[in-house]
Formats: sequence, C-alpha cells, structure tokens
Amino acid sequence: MKCNGCGNENARHIRIGKGFEVCERCGSLDVGGVPDVYCPEGGYFDENLADKTHRKGQFIRDRHHKAAVMRDLGLAEAGSLRNPETGKVTPYFKNPEKRRKYCIDNFGGNG
Repeated sequence: MKCNGCGNENARHIRIGKGFEVCERCGSLDVGGVPDVYCPEGGYFDENLADKTHRKGQFIRDRHHKAAVMRDLGLAEAGSLRNPETGKVTPYFKNPEKRRKYCIDNFGGNG
C-alpha cells in the first residue's frame, strides 16, 4: 500500500481520517499485537538481515526485534504452505464444509 501522508510505498498499515493519512513510518500508528515472524526462544544470528551497519547480519533477540529489523529493511517474512508433519500443501477453502472434508480425507481424524 502507498501512504499518501509520507509517500511510503511499502506501508503495511494505513489509518485514514478527516484530512490526514498516516502509516507506521510517518505517524504514531500502533500496529499492536505479536508480530507474525519466526524467532526461536533465546534469539539467533540471522545473516540474511544484513544492512550497512550490520554487514554480516545481526543477532535477533526476539520476535518484536525481528519485526522491527525487517520493517526497517522493507522485508516481509514468507511462510510455507507445506505442513511439516505430513509434507502436504493445505489449500484454502472458503466453504468450511469443504475445508473440513479436505482435512478429514487428507489428514485423518474427525475434523
């Protein structure tokens, strides 16, 4: 999304009011909640999150820190659609009955 308040082309959240528009970069927009990024407990070193000040990557302390670093770098974490336990890709069904039938047929159980 593009924020018309500051011109941020990579805005993730925009709040529009009467005569103003702000995103997480130009305004005090509280995104809130727990960031949807992966981070093992205790932190880890991620060489993929390198920038001019951290040329070989950086140590990520927790999920909030990783979300802030990724936001600053203009990155978003891509998830996997493949279930690690079964190795199958679970498609999305809007109809709950179709979704339930698919899960029973492919993963067993009673849904």
